[in-house]
Amino acid sequence: MSVRIVPFDEADRAAVIALWRSAEFVRPGNDPDRDINRTPAVDDGMFFVARSQDSVVGTWPAPALPVRATSRFSGRRPATRR
Repeated sequence: MSVRIVPFDEADRAAVIALWRSAEFVRPGNDPDRDINRTPAVDDGMFFVARSQDSVVGTWPAPALPVRATSRFSGRRPATRR
């Protein structure tokens, strides 16, 4: 599987949220749209998505975010885990 790391684009929003749901990152009371909007890395261009073919298979915010946020927003599609 070939993977490319690219900056987050608004066109990725739905795929990122679907990924977070499949990875069980979204909890009751947690609004993933709001989480993306609050991520400073989005404005800085430092929030990245991993793409395999045309699918988003991972997310990663730059380490400038607090450690907790970095671990919360980092994720991979369960099917791509080894």
